[in-house]
Amino acid sequence: MTEYIVFWGCLISTRFLNIEVASRKVFEELGVKINDVEGFSCCPEPVISKVADWDLWLTLAARNLSIAEEKKQNLMAICNGCYETLHDTELELEHSHELKQKINERLKSIGREYQGTTHVLNFLEVLVNDIGIEEIKKHVKKPLNNLKVAMHYGCHLFTSGDPNNIWKLPRYFDEVVKATGATIVTYGSERLCCGYPLSQYDYNFALKNLTYQKFKMIKESGADCIVVTCPACYYQLDFEQKTVEKMFGEEFGIPVIHLMELLAMAFDFPNVGELLKMHRVKANALLEIIGGSKSE
Repeated sequence: MTEYIVFWGCLISTRFLNIEVASRKVFEELGVKINDVEGFSCCPEPVISKVADWDLWLTLAARNLSIAEEKKQNLMAICNGCYETLHDTELELEHSHELKQKINERLKSIGREYQGTTHVLNFLEVLVNDIGIEEIKKHVKKPLNNLKVAMHYGCHLFTSGDPNNIWKLPRYFDEVVKATGATIVTYGSERLCCGYPLSQYDYNFALKNLTYQKFKMIKESGADCIVVTCPACYYQLDFEQKTVEKMFGEEFGIPVIHLMELLAMAFDFPNVGELLKMHRVKANALLEIIGGSKSE
């Protein structure tokens, strides 16, 4: 059985139990063992922290990686922001021996050392490269043929991974969604940011100029739901959707589904409806579109 250390990040482990449960069940179904370890801190997040203090950002990330190294397994990040931080730190310290020495001097004060022996993977890489699309299709018991989905890639899928192929991870995202049988509909602003990062600086501006605009275009596309891979995007599009509706006097009612929940639906897991009940924009109606599910 393939094994990985799992890095959940702050949002999934503290706020979005539905994403964690779906992920655990999906990887178990696919024959992948994910191992939790104690001691991880925030990755830290790759937007504000990196700008505020780049050295501290690298040090905290290297500390997390040093914990993973003790288990002698590769690390799989479920959160795209965490992946960007940990993956970029791995690359930065791999390419600069001087920087690695500098960070390790800092880590020495807490009795840790980063060696560079653990490889960081995005969970999409695990799904596509290590498990494989054809293997995923074998586990689809309820093809989502009637479901029309709008893809929200999120900024981190384009700013992390292979700098020479920024569409690699978004393309993996597409491939996994298509494996479920769902139909991807285009709406014209797939690469538009959800607004979450900007909302930390100017909340109203972000909702008006990013989040609201995306909702309008997705609603016009006729999509049944929005599919995401990033928990911050999930928060912005699901939890803030009702805020946007009140702000502009418009009703959208578009369910927001994490990719691992979409796979759980396609795998026809029992009680998947309980996960969908945890959404602020209720998503249980999607089960009617795909033809119900096993007993709730």
